[in-house]
Amino acid sequence: MTDVDAIFKTPDLPEPKRRRLGDLPNPVHAYQTSASESEPEPAAPVEEPVDLDEHGSDDDEGGRFFGGGMTAEQREILDFVDKYEDDGEITFDSAWVRRTVGRLERAVARNEALRARHADAPQRFMASEEELDEAIKKLSALTEHAELYPDFVQAGGPALLTGVLLHENTDVALEAAQVLAELTDEDVAAAEADAAELAAAVADASAIEYVVLDLDRLDEAASDAERAGVFQLLSVVENLAEEAAVADRLFADADGGLLRWLLARIGVAEAPVGQNKQYAAEVLSIVLQRSRAARDLFCAGPDGVDALLRQLSRYRAHDPPREDTDEVEFVQNLFDALLVVAGDAEGRQRLHDAEGVELLLLLLRSGGRHGRARAMKVLDYAMATATDGARAVARTVVAAGGLSLVFKALRALAKGGKPAAGADAVLGVVASLLRHLPDESEERVKVLARFVERGCDNTVRLAEIRDGIVRRLARTDADIADERARFLATQPAADAPAADRRDWDDELEGRTTEWYITRLDHGLGRLQTVDTIAGWLAAEDDDGSLGVRDALVRALRERGAGLADVRDTLDEYRSDVAPDDVPAEVEQQMAADEREQRAEAQDVADMLGVLLEFL
Repeated sequence: MTDVDAIFKTPDLPEPKRRRLGDLPNPVHAYQTSASESEPEPAAPVEEPVDLDEHGSDDDEGGRFFGGGMTAEQREILDFVDKYEDDGEITFDSAWVRRTVGRLERAVARNEALRARHADAPQRFMASEEELDEAIKKLSALTEHAELYPDFVQAGGPALLTGVLLHENTDVALEAAQVLAELTDEDVAAAEADAAELAAAVADASAIEYVVLDLDRLDEAASDAERAGVFQLLSVVENLAEEAAVADRLFADADGGLLRWLLARIGVAEAPVGQNKQYAAEVLSIVLQRSRAARDLFCAGPDGVDALLRQLSRYRAHDPPREDTDEVEFVQNLFDALLVVAGDAEGRQRLHDAEGVELLLLLLRSGGRHGRARAMKVLDYAMATATDGARAVARTVVAAGGLSLVFKALRALAKGGKPAAGADAVLGVVASLLRHLPDESEERVKVLARFVERGCDNTVRLAEIRDGIVRRLARTDADIADERARFLATQPAADAPAADRRDWDDELEGRTTEWYITRLDHGLGRLQTVDTIAGWLAAEDDDGSLGVRDALVRALRERGAGLADVRDTLDEYRSDVAPDDVPAEVEQQMAADEREQRAEAQDVADMLGVLLEFL
């Protein structure tokens, strides 16, 4: 028989997650303060109990949250359960979810009724506001019982909680925002499918539109509470962006409200840069990275790329102060967003048309160390694929005097034999210039001239860079060879169980992939780029008239290498990058991103095939 007394033991609720910007003020206290200032009455009247039937049935359409079909007797029973649940031992199960959601629904309805009835007397509905606040907070316990997320969705909790974002009292609305942020946080131990279902339910309940309405009505300068509220609302957006299907919807609202707000927020002049400005830039960067649809909308609009460039132009002569972490992160997030844009076909065209290449060259010429490295990386991304935009960027780099900056950075890579920050980007830019600039064009001749001038000094430097990469990669290869030999020694005998042999083969395949990735990270990728540049030089001077090919051969020979080594690198590179053949109908069913990646990989493989003919 159930121990009735045990039901009413002291509850053992988990502590809610701590806010990063401090607790929001109690909404009741806020109303008490405003009421005492505006209505200095000797004592607030006692709040009248509300009979919802007095204002119509529960299905009355006049209240947004009215409904559920509960009779007065049912409400009385649930209120009784609520009363004693606060003092009892709680079992977190689907029944608890239904009761907690029901409690929130009743609190919303009661508060709406009292607000409508006593609109001019806040003290008459303050107690219902406190009840609503407590009902919202109880849902935080779900973060420790994420297995109940499907029950929460089924009970209509996401729509109910999201609707509170529109509450007239911003303190109550922001309490709902905090709980939404906690429930959708990636640190919650929820099953992937359950987290996705919750995020979709929140988005389906118009959360994005409601968040924008709240962001628009909050005044960060008015109080710390509203400043913290903006942070919480941005946390909700960041969490929703974790789900790709939801991320696609974040910039898709009818008036582009969220994107509009983010661009406006990063454009607000602040000294020093505040946490919310930094966070707005971070959220913008995250959404752009997660969603192709969001990138398309961002790049198609007239203001997106321009807004990023305007903000970055403030740092064309200096880096942000190192001691100002918010400003440092703000600039980092701007560059991250621009990197995503530069990697998009339409985005790089927008970057070019908005004179973004010229700004990046200014950063390379006179910016701080951080700005120079990031600007070079954006240029590398902007020229990384075979598109009209990439070719336009390449031509502008030459026309705007960028070659001296690029080759200065290339020469710096050879100093000390150690890879400098941004080495991959520098080499990538040089390789892309040779790939994209048309044959016999004035721009291409200028690039080749850089390898010819001063006794082919830059060609020799390229060989020096290659030698340093090869030496470091050799050490990694030796470590991998030892690890591979040890693993091969564990191969099951021929008469071992078939399952054991299959498991060993699967592990070998997985380790082989890991070893290849390790080689890429420790210099193979950089070596492939260097040897691509070397291949272009050998091809451009096939007859030896420029002296570049001979200079390259001599420089390689002095370091124990030759064009045959370059050929081996490019042959392996071509084999690795060439996409597998698939039927045309299968390719048509692939996502747009995957089709573009395959087309780019095939273009690179074809280019390498041409270079191999000259080696």
